[in-house]
Amino acid sequence: MTNDASTLHAVLDYGVGGGAFLAGLALIIAAIALARTFGRLNKTLDVVDTQLGDIGPAAASTLQHVSGAAGGAEQAVGHLATAAKSLEGAASALAQTAELSKSAVVPGVTSFGESINIVADRLKRFVGGNDPRGGSAA
Repeated sequence: MTNDASTLHAVLDYGVGGGAFLAGLALIIAAIALARTFGRLNKTLDVVDTQLGDIGPAAASTLQHVSGAAGGAEQAVGHLATAAKSLEGAASALAQTAELSKSAVVPGVTSFGESINIVADRLKRFVGGNDPRGGSAA
């Protein structure tokens, strides 16, 4: 092999390897950003849940002080408790969805990165002549 050909093979080897590395790195950065977004969403839902928890007792206290509306107050507190439970259930479901999405994305990114590494390795062997199916003998 001439010096120019070996230089070309080295450039191709490093170029393919570097490209595969950068693609994997970009996917990992995207997965980390998605995880951070879901983390912020989870914290926001916790704050909303706390605020709803603070509204319930205050509303019940106010309704108790209203004269002549005892039956209506009990019914309103019941509706408020039902609404708070419903919102808490929705927040819990959203947090579970975020966790499920994260657990679904990370293995896929890892698998994609491994696939890129395998393709890059096979291309290096093929171009470099170390593969019995193609390329030239080194």
